[in-house]
Amino acid sequence: MGCLARVFVVVSLFTAPASAQADWTLLTTTTKPGSRFGCAAVYETHRLRFLMFGGGTWQNPSFYGDTWGLTLAGWVQLRPTTSPSARGGHRMAFDSLRNRTVLFGGTNGNTETWEWDGSNWSLIPTNPTPPGRAFHSMSYDPVRKVVVMFAGTSVVLGDMNDTWEWNGTSWTRKKPTVSPPRRCYQGMTYDPVSKRVLIHGGFDPKIRRSHRDTWAWDGVNWTQIATNGPRAFGAGLVYDDLRQRVVLHGGYGSGGTTHEWDGKAWTVRLPKNPPPLAGNAAYAYDRVRQRVVRFGGEGNNQAVFDTTWLYGTKEVATYTAYGTACASSAGTPTLSVGGARPWIGDTLFVNLSGAPAGTPVLMSFGYSNKRFGLFKLPLDLTPMGAPGCSVLASLDWLSAAVTDTAGKASHPIPLPLALGLVGVAFYNQWLISDPKKNALQLVTSNGGAATIGVR
Repeated sequence: MGCLARVFVVVSLFTAPASAQADWTLLTTTTKPGSRFGCAAVYETHRLRFLMFGGGTWQNPSFYGDTWGLTLAGWVQLRPTTSPSARGGHRMAFDSLRNRTVLFGGTNGNTETWEWDGSNWSLIPTNPTPPGRAFHSMSYDPVRKVVVMFAGTSVVLGDMNDTWEWNGTSWTRKKPTVSPPRRCYQGMTYDPVSKRVLIHGGFDPKIRRSHRDTWAWDGVNWTQIATNGPRAFGAGLVYDDLRQRVVLHGGYGSGGTTHEWDGKAWTVRLPKNPPPLAGNAAYAYDRVRQRVVRFGGEGNNQAVFDTTWLYGTKEVATYTAYGTACASSAGTPTLSVGGARPWIGDTLFVNLSGAPAGTPVLMSFGYSNKRFGLFKLPLDLTPMGAPGCSVLASLDWLSAAVTDTAGKASHPIPLPLALGLVGVAFYNQWLISDPKKNALQLVTSNGGAATIGVR
């Protein structure tokens, strides 16, 4: 165990435990859509809005044709001049390049393709047109710039396993050499880490039970990446951008559990405040709230919900650059973590660039950016012979390294999986040996301020 790991273990023993890991919270709003299931939702990243259309109930009318938006201000019914017909079992995906929501299919073998531009729906003529279907899956691939659609069911064709892509102009039937078995009610989401579209679960009509497999689509072929995940159909599958996890929740016969995929394995989560069991609800990730949103769904005994639930962590890991570096003889020494966050159970890599090649460096680790012993921070090193350089963090621990031929270095900070570390703050800075630059023969990077969080 390294020195920093020992420090964190000791700190975790003397810090009060955090309340927790990610959990579900009921969102109360003054206005909300009516009870429904079989609805579809996306998050409009350009408009910062959770968008939902349609769905059904066991009452009259049996289907809705309404459009709703959820922002920080609450739910608002949107009133476009043109809309798709009332339906359920349709699916939607948000094309972030064109800023359009794409809707396909729905009950009664619907073959229509609709697009939402933020204020109105438009029916898009298509040729070829995928066979009509419901309870399929759709997701947008931002790297390949296409909406991916897979499987579903229809009265005419039964359950399917075909793959289609929409580029904003036309549908293209893909012909992979390997495909998942036929299914409907599977979940789908885009994984930005692997840069692939994922599906999980679904209903298998042959064995009359749900699948438990996970597959990835790369634009050419499907690859099975897990065989022993949770059985689920009618569940939500959403990528949590903040925590970098794929969240699977709900579904029929699943017990309402929450599972997460980290790119390697499925893990069951045990939130303290889970929502009631529901299948066929609408899900999407709200980037402003930094939460997975669930609306509606069908529960036991044909119960249909009109509730909005949010899933995420209150203990967010953060890492923010602060302060100013002083120039080295090779450039500006820059501390960065590459967008990573200090979550418990992870290893955070603190990187350095812009330093001279092959020079000794020290990464400092401290618990304060205000004081270091008798010294107030930042400490100006100009009087010591390093003009414009400052110590920005307390030097509680120092770890040595040597830069490579590109003037770069990196140091790992292992964060034990200990709830006692949640909320602990620490600070980093690189101190670089540079005899050519000044009398002190030392230059400094900017600083990094961390707060440890829990996924």
